[in-house]
Amino acid sequence: MKTAVSRSALRLAEWSPGHVRIIDLPTLRAVEGAAFAECVDADSKGAGIVVAVGQSSAFIRNVRVPDASRNDIAKILELQGDQLLPLGGRDYVLGFRLTDVTEGKGRTAVVGAIKRETLKRIYADAEAAELKVRAVLPLAFSSWLAARRHSLDSCAVVSRHGGSVAIDIVQAGELWYSRCIPDPGGAEEILDEVRRTFSICQIPTAPILAGRRADIRADVEDDRESIEYLSDEDAIGKLLFSFALPTDSESQSRRGNHLRMARALLALALALGLGAYAALKQIPAIRASHAPAADPALSTAQADRDAALARIDRANLANGILDVAFAPSQSFSDMVDVLSNAATRSSWFTALTIGRGKVVSVSGVALSDADVASFVGEVSKSPRFKDMKVVSATKGTVGKKTVTQFTVSGQAVGITPFDRPPKRSKTK
Repeated sequence: MKTAVSRSALRLAEWSPGHVRIIDLPTLRAVEGAAFAECVDADSKGAGIVVAVGQSSAFIRNVRVPDASRNDIAKILELQGDQLLPLGGRDYVLGFRLTDVTEGKGRTAVVGAIKRETLKRIYADAEAAELKVRAVLPLAFSSWLAARRHSLDSCAVVSRHGGSVAIDIVQAGELWYSRCIPDPGGAEEILDEVRRTFSICQIPTAPILAGRRADIRADVEDDRESIEYLSDEDAIGKLLFSFALPTDSESQSRRGNHLRMARALLALALALGLGAYAALKQIPAIRASHAPAADPALSTAQADRDAALARIDRANLANGILDVAFAPSQSFSDMVDVLSNAATRSSWFTALTIGRGKVVSVSGVALSDADVASFVGEVSKSPRFKDMKVVSATKGTVGKKTVTQFTVSGQAVGITPFDRPPKRSKTK
């Protein structure tokens, strides 16, 4: 007979379709069942739970992204969802952690994804069991936390979960690849699968870290199960993420509009400044309609006018620099939108380098040279880019199909740095 967990502390739930395992902290007592409701009793109602989605139901991808804000990167990843995920981005909810900036290469987003319907099911089942979901994220990230604890920059983390074996690869300090296979039974067979996983990733073999209950020969043996590292909610909030239901994601995206509002206010301020300039330009005409009382007074007024106009010219120069840097106001996701719309079935972009003050570089593949010209032509029509030119085009093959691999570079309007202050005008 099963003994349901108590209400004493936070729960960790290992979730996969048709199988749930709940661990009670700090006793580490575990209960298994087909759903949350089978693993809790009346005393557990209202308890908090962190749900770790098994490797068979969550996807992990590593994607190079520009050094941009988290909101902009989220939009870029949403646009690339069809390329990242097996069934199309619209069917999934994404979460990601960002690595540090690498000079000249931007950052890497370690992306986790789960089907929308799966996420809704998890929340609905937890609500039916009267559990409060604190976070939902891929179980594979617990392996990354385990590797951090043991100071392993590169390793394979092996764990057993309900009839399956999870093999998570950590490379250069980041979660790189996650694989789940039916439990082959013997320790040697599992080690063979670990070596095969390194080969799939095309990276050198590294130490094996085995969690408690893994029951294999390993270079490093952990006294915990990997999932136990997800009991640190601060680590989840600071280092990882939690999948949000679509309605929560939409409310978060609305907060990103504050930046656009700020830019709109800047544009309004510039417009008011131009209005004041136009009014000042009318002063000479008004003054000319009134005869001066004496020549010295006229000369003084004209000198004052010339000095004021000189100051306005200097302000216009500064405004010009602002226009180059901010007009049209746009985010990185705006530019990715243009590139996505320019791409067709005959041409598509595969890599993008954007940074404030840097040349935009777009790499892509097209079925013919004419398709390259069409892609560049569509991008060049957008006011978000200027001086877009093909810098290289080489022939390659995809399968048996001949394609053109190309690189286009140019300028992105609105992200130029303030590296040249306005020159001081000489006033007479």
